[in-house]
Amino acid sequence: MTNKQTKIVHIERLQLKRLATGFVRGEADAFTSLYKRLGGHVFKTAMRILKNEADAHDVVQDTFIRAWASRQRLRDPSCVRAWFCRIAANLSKSHWRRSRQTESLEGVEVVCRSTPQDLLEKAQTSKKLKDAISGLTPRQCEVITLRVERELSYKEIAAELGCSSGSARVNYSYGVVGLKRLVAL
Repeated sequence: MTNKQTKIVHIERLQLKRLATGFVRGEADAFTSLYKRLGGHVFKTAMRILKNEADAHDVVQDTFIRAWASRQRLRDPSCVRAWFCRIAANLSKSHWRRSRQTESLEGVEVVCRSTPQDLLEKAQTSKKLKDAISGLTPRQCEVITLRVERELSYKEIAAELGCSSGSARVNYSYGVVGLKRLVAL
């Protein structure tokens, strides 16, 4: 990262921290600004779990409603993005479990329209990835997911997982090396 990019990232983090502080105090303008800045990150988190745009949009709305109601629980304003994304992940998982319990035959029709070759390729790719991920430690898997899919900084990962940022870096490095080794087999 260039010096200019580093300064921009630093300024954005300071702005987010300032907005988060106002949000905790109940400032509606700060809440609106956080929605505009973090809505995309929250949406990506929900999409990663739900794989459905309409459901992900619902989770985004629910996330911001829930965050506003529990804004006093935000302990570290510098980790506001991680906090919102954790709420979204939890709501998405709950939504996913509920939708699995009430799944209709409509989902079966979609599967039936796929060709056998498509289903086989998808199953093989999915199995290889699951096998590779299962070869990692649970902490490495969590850190890689937070870093790659949710684009969190090591500091944000550390805050979310309750570890040091150095530990997050080490787990990420070892996880990437492990995935490369396991996928190559």
